[in-house]
Amino acid sequence: MICVIVFRYMYHINHVTAIQKTATVIAMSLASSELAELWGAVRNAQLIRVYFPGWTLRIYMKKQVDAGADGDSGSIHATVIPRLLDLGADIVYIDTASTRIASSWWSYLVADDVNVDFALVRKPNGRLGERDAMAVKDWIQSCEKSPRVAVHCIRDTAYQGTRPMMHGLWGTRPRVLRHLLGGQSMMSLIHHFVNDSCSADDDCEPSDFLSQMLWPLVQPDAVVCHDSVTFDVWPNSRQFGHSRSHSVAQCVGAEYDAHEQLVTSCDVNEHSISDVVSFDNVLELLV
Repeated sequence: MICVIVFRYMYHINHVTAIQKTATVIAMSLASSELAELWGAVRNAQLIRVYFPGWTLRIYMKKQVDAGADGDSGSIHATVIPRLLDLGADIVYIDTASTRIASSWWSYLVADDVNVDFALVRKPNGRLGERDAMAVKDWIQSCEKSPRVAVHCIRDTAYQGTRPMMHGLWGTRPRVLRHLLGGQSMMSLIHHFVNDSCSADDDCEPSDFLSQMLWPLVQPDAVVCHDSVTFDVWPNSRQFGHSRSHSVAQCVGAEYDAHEQLVTSCDVNEHSISDVVSFDNVLELLV
């Protein structure tokens, strides 16, 4: 097993020489004291070295932890934060009073960092892996051929294929996106969506924002998506460059608990696409 991991590390090292000189960041929000998220952040700080060498894991979190329901939350964070820093992660503390967005959106702030060349948004209860890394590598190569490409997305299960973009499965080139949006920031775009479409911040789903607000803005030629399920449904989508086995663990976006046990399944073969994506839904998001 160790030999396999070393091989994968060296394999990816050989394929990221072109981006070693760039600023590449994987952003995650960490707002919960649940062990699944805390351990997930640490685990991904380990995995990024294997599958995304040269990238930096950036954790967005609230500086002051509310003791609230979990009296041990402060001590847990006191243990986790030094571990993340030791593993090379960056910690960005959020001023919740001035930011005024729900915690699930915090990682989206990486899209406003114009010092970053390539940024990915992932969830801590997911796991970085080879399939994810290879799709991102292909996206970066597409950006070299098409400088206008600003956004990347992944769909690797039937559920993920129900929307053009899913929370925790997208990436961007901040400077290119800012230019594409006419100078508008991601923060202002989120506030606009929340104020116009939601009754309260907690009622707003980031996936709704991505599909209803961002997706129309990056069509038709500023987005590339890797899709194993609905590549023939959503435009600007392509299949992954290599097939995966039936192992659930190889599904991009699969979620884990604090014991490294899967809590979601790769449902790619469990439903036909007509069961999860209605024709009317597709038309609504394509126009």
